[in-house]
Amino acid sequence: MLVRNEFWARGKVKRYLSKLREEVAKMKFLTKIIRKTTVSILFLFAVFQGGNVIAFDATDSDVSVIHAGSVLAVPGKSKVLKDQSIIIKGKRIVAVKAGYIKPGMSGVPESANVIDWRNQFVLPGLIDTHTHLSFNVYPEGRVKLPKFVKGVQEEAVATIHQHSIKTLLAGFTTVRDLGEETGGGVVALRKKIEDGVLDGPRILSSQRYIGWPPIKNYGFFDCSGVAECRALVRQMAAEGSTVIKIKVSSVSLKPTLAFHDDEIQAVVDTAHMLGLRVAAHCQTDSAIQAAIRGGVDSIEHAGGLTPGTAKKLAASAIYMVPTLTIGEYYDVKELGPLADDVSVDEYRGFSEYVQKRQQQRGDNKGDDYKPHLKMAYKQGVKFAFGTDAGTFPHGLNAKEFKLLTYLGLSASEAIKSATVSAADLLGLSQEIGTI
Repeated sequence: MLVRNEFWARGKVKRYLSKLREEVAKMKFLTKIIRKTTVSILFLFAVFQGGNVIAFDATDSDVSVIHAGSVLAVPGKSKVLKDQSIIIKGKRIVAVKAGYIKPGMSGVPESANVIDWRNQFVLPGLIDTHTHLSFNVYPEGRVKLPKFVKGVQEEAVATIHQHSIKTLLAGFTTVRDLGEETGGGVVALRKKIEDGVLDGPRILSSQRYIGWPPIKNYGFFDCSGVAECRALVRQMAAEGSTVIKIKVSSVSLKPTLAFHDDEIQAVVDTAHMLGLRVAAHCQTDSAIQAAIRGGVDSIEHAGGLTPGTAKKLAASAIYMVPTLTIGEYYDVKELGPLADDVSVDEYRGFSEYVQKRQQQRGDNKGDDYKPHLKMAYKQGVKFAFGTDAGTFPHGLNAKEFKLLTYLGLSASEAIKSATVSAADLLGLSQEIGTI
């Protein structure tokens, strides 16, 4: 239940969200809630619904009260609350109360700082569970950052930090980074943010992936046999990984299974023993089945999913992370890839292209759009929000929301996938995802 240091960005965020409001208004699923308000992402990493009594010391000087016009406290469950006070002490929310509480009232000290968001719509900080902060996309294509070695370490961290700030200003206060090419840059940035040296979102990082066959200079670990796979996970954890990613599909042009069941199980069991969650990259139905048998925590991409496997997935506790935006980005690539510093206005053309393409299919919802994922949703598979940001320009993560509605998710379900569900996937429901 922490108020992270990204709260510093409030002024910049308000200016950004003013522009974002126009863009979000084009997303029909949010039109109703923003018609008369400005959307504000609450950059608070945890929340607590307080009781009637708030206890503060008379000398408390680190108390703030947010006067929020509208609050969506628990996406997918609670109703929108009007005229609320969100009370913060230090780095924790201690209460959410009806009405606009002033300093000196209800136990709030006279010295409390008041933040006026009475004309804004407040919701939990968003979570992207599939990013690549060290990846670059430029007009000439994808560009790798320098390796994280002596002499270029700070350069890599500085660039990754820029990407993380773009993500933060898009409303995403937590990201799960599933693979980097700098050999430690994302982990180094995460530590600087945690230590308060730099501002940025909360980061969970896998460092590199576990995959086969290994590709030189592409950020892969590989292991063969149960003992090696166990040892590799321990090594990754010791080097700073806070999540483990395994590419169950082969890293080759012809997707095949990359690991035996006992190897996948060894990765999962060791990670869980160390308190780490496991994400599985799967581009074939056989890979998804193997990941399910291994007990992973999330299936990334889910290419080739069949009805029978979707039924098994729905019966499990495993989340699916569909990563839709990357597909749309490469579909539109023939019109010219987008620069990494693309603005919301510049990106509007991409949205218009997607809409036009859907209309050309004869249905704005696109009956032929990702039928295997639509089928998964209908079967009850749990969805968590993840974009693959970094394989398309950073800061455009919110484009995933509209694409999720094409799969059948409602507005509420789409928002829930990036808050409540994503927090559950990460094992951080007590820290993030609700207000």
